[in-house]
Amino acid sequence: MASTAIAAPEFRQRVADLCLGGVGPGLPRRRRDRHILLKAAAMELGQGREYAEGVVNRVLESWLEALGPAVRMDHVSLRRYLIDEGYVVRDNAGSVYRVRAAGAQPEEFESEVESLDALEIVRRALTDRERRRDGH
Repeated sequence: MASTAIAAPEFRQRVADLCLGGVGPGLPRRRRDRHILLKAAAMELGQGREYAEGVVNRVLESWLEALGPAVRMDHVSLRRYLIDEGYVVRDNAGSVYRVRAAGAQPEEFESEVESLDALEIVRRALTDRERRRDGH
């Protein structure tokens, strides 16, 4: 049975739930959640550029730090997951990394997902949660 493409509303909700509720160590167990988190990380790198390993490491390390302490994963493991799951390709020498184009990735995402920012989604969800808490 083929899964349906992940739409922007589901992506937003799951990124917020995963990042505020906790992930790790490692990736989420649910396949769909795993792919949502990996897609969010790949989007942080952006398509159309080639990256040296050090740059990839710095971007992923900063991204994980910005998501907050509920996401327990190191940038090296995240980089490996991105490669293993087909979101990022690496040249044979292991020195150049590139995000695979939308549609060439292992899970299908609707095009609107490409314009989303996982960090902004998490920030808004955190602000909303604090507002609700303050209101009680």
